[in-house]
Amino acid sequence: METPPTPLIAGFVQRLLQRWPDLPMVYSRAEEASAYAVQVATELGLHCYDPQQDRLRIS
Repeated sequence: METPPTPLIAGFVQRLLQRWPDLPMVYSRAEEASAYAVQVATELGLHCYDPQQDRLRIS
C-alpha cells in the first residue's frame, strides 16, 4: 500500500522542482542544490538529514 506524502513533504518537493524542473543534477552544482534543499526544509519547518555526512543539516 502506497502512502501519499504529507502536505509539507509535497510542498518541499514542489519548491525543489520549481527551481530545478528537470531535476537531474550535475556534480558541479551539488553543493548549491544541497544548500537550497536545507534552506527550503528549514523554511517549511522540516529537518534535513544528510546520509553521506550522517548528520542533520542546519541552515
